[in-house]
Amino acid sequence: MKKKLSIVVVILGILGICGWGYYQSTPATMDRLVNAIQKKDLKTVKKYLPEYSNHSKIDKSAYQTFMETDPSRKQIRHFLTDDCQLVNHGMFRSKLWEPQKRVISISGLDDVSGTTVTVANGKQAIPVKNMNHVNLFPGKYQLTLKMNNSAYGTVKKSEKIDLTKDNQNIVLSPEVSFEKSNRLHQTLIESFSAFLVSWNRVIPTMSFNNLPFATSSESKLLNDTYNDLKEVSNSYSNEFDKVTLDNSSVEIQSYGAQPTVKFTAFVDRKQTLNLDQDQANNDQDTSIRSNDGTVDVTMVYSEKSGHWEVDDADFDVGSENPNEWNDKCSFMIPKGDQQGSWNKSTAGQVNI
Repeated sequence: MKKKLSIVVVILGILGICGWGYYQSTPATMDRLVNAIQKKDLKTVKKYLPEYSNHSKIDKSAYQTFMETDPSRKQIRHFLTDDCQLVNHGMFRSKLWEPQKRVISISGLDDVSGTTVTVANGKQAIPVKNMNHVNLFPGKYQLTLKMNNSAYGTVKKSEKIDLTKDNQNIVLSPEVSFEKSNRLHQTLIESFSAFLVSWNRVIPTMSFNNLPFATSSESKLLNDTYNDLKEVSNSYSNEFDKVTLDNSSVEIQSYGAQPTVKFTAFVDRKQTLNLDQDQANNDQDTSIRSNDGTVDVTMVYSEKSGHWEVDDADFDVGSENPNEWNDKCSFMIPKGDQQGSWNKSTAGQVNI
């Protein structure tokens, strides 16, 4: 009986050793790792892929980004066989894989003050190291790069990146991207229209100091202009209706401490000026009407106010036909703010 029991123990021992041997074998360990990757089991994946082949740390996002590509079993095996270094670890010679580190470098941001970049693969955010590179496993990725600037807004760029063979470089052109941004175009036309509204609101007082949505220099220029106008007129009215922005004309002048942009717009504007009889020539009509159209605008971004301000609005540039502009956006001034008027005999104060 004892002899039979000993034989059973020996057989079980041999089977245990064989089972442990198979469990620790490369094929069996690879199967467990393949399953873990497909199940997105981060804890198990980190156990078998502990570090890069150059012994640098693997970010959590690198694991998650690779798993989010949903590679097939064949692709995972190819990755482990061709892009990783197989090592035996510890007393029991556990099988581990150390992937090669792939780097995506990002260039084109050196002269763009205040612009940051975020990178994502689907919903998985990927850290950008020192604002110029991203570390990932070898593989193919569909990345979304988002450029953020407090003045110019946010633009997105999609990139298909193949890191199976080598590192890659992505060249960004933020100036071109922001200039073509519909979001920036809308912000500019709304800010310019807000400037026109504030202009109309202060006409009854003819006092343009500290005009909202205008720089101090533009406020002073308007104030001086209308002070001169008051001296020669009895009444004045100004009407702004529809504003149209030529999107293709948007040009970024500066990214520095004072972000600056220029563009061309068309404004439906009507002005009526009634001159003082003493100021008019004998043969001159005391009532003057003008309809302005095209305006070249320079705006600067104020970090203090958090919005764009008009630094120059030149209405003396002729008249273009906005119907001929292929890329444009429009804004209608609210009816209650379309007109501002002043009369020497009834001039008063208004709040803006």
